[in-house]
Amino acid sequence: MLRWLDISLDPKVLYLAEKIRKALQERGISLSTNDILYEALRLYEKVKVSGEEDLVIELWDKVEKLESEVKSLKRDLLALREAQPVVTAAQPPTLAPPKPVAKKPPEKKEDKLLEFLKDAIFYPLDKIRAPRSRIDDLIDSGILEVLDVGGKQYVVYKDKLEELMEKLPLPLDEVKKLPRKMRSLLELLKGAALVYEDSITKTIKKV
Repeated sequence: MLRWLDISLDPKVLYLAEKIRKALQERGISLSTNDILYEALRLYEKVKVSGEEDLVIELWDKVEKLESEVKSLKRDLLALREAQPVVTAAQPPTLAPPKPVAKKPPEKKEDKLLEFLKDAIFYPLDKIRAPRSRIDDLIDSGILEVLDVGGKQYVVYKDKLEELMEKLPLPLDEVKKLPRKMRSLLELLKGAALVYEDSITKTIKKV
């Protein structure tokens, strides 16, 4: 043991002095171990004179204890980090591309004009409230037919017209059994000179 100013310098004291020297050197302060020991012993002598050496020693022991606890906490924290599993970001589920939705063909709007003429069977052309181009389209497509009766034109639903014409020649007794609108159509055909009444056979015939 080295003795200087009646204080034994054991290896622990020398280790602490060396540690302080390195710490000071990292901060740009260059002191030898002997310089540090000298300053420490000088400070100790001042404290000893004041009678507070026990307090300094107690504080020094507490500092060493705290330093040991900090090192232990660092080791525990490092071990805890190493033990934790590596968490990777969860990959979003792969979604199948949406199936194309088959588009329904647009529903054809009911032609109100056509429905009206189908029910009425025939109607004066000049009283129809529809564009003439629309009526011409229906005539060109064979849905309607125009009849001239006494200088006045009528549009006729062609399916009903052909249905009636297929019944000819038609006995007069059978004419009475026809629906009212079909009898009216028969009269219109007479006015258009497309059918006539045969008084001998008592039937309605085509011209």
